[in-house]
Amino acid sequence: MKIKKYLYIACIFVGGILTFLQSAADSWEATYLMIGGLVLLMFGLYSVTRTLPSRNEADFTSPTVMSEALDELEEKNENVKDR
Repeated sequence: MKIKKYLYIACIFVGGILTFLQSAADSWEATYLMIGGLVLLMFGLYSVTRTLPSRNEADFTSPTVMSEALDELEEKNENVKDR
């Protein structure tokens, strides 16, 4: 599994280098370098981010913060109803 991770990271670096090299060249062949570099870069980024765990908003808030936020929302709703 670690081999795949390093392969994906290598794709990101090689893709970035190929895309950078395109900016130094002025010929139409350099366009193929840019396309190939972008494809490798995007493939590497997609593969690396696919293996990351998802984040839930509840993971970053404690129960006390959530209860305080709910209290504030209830107060705002009461103020709106009073108008």
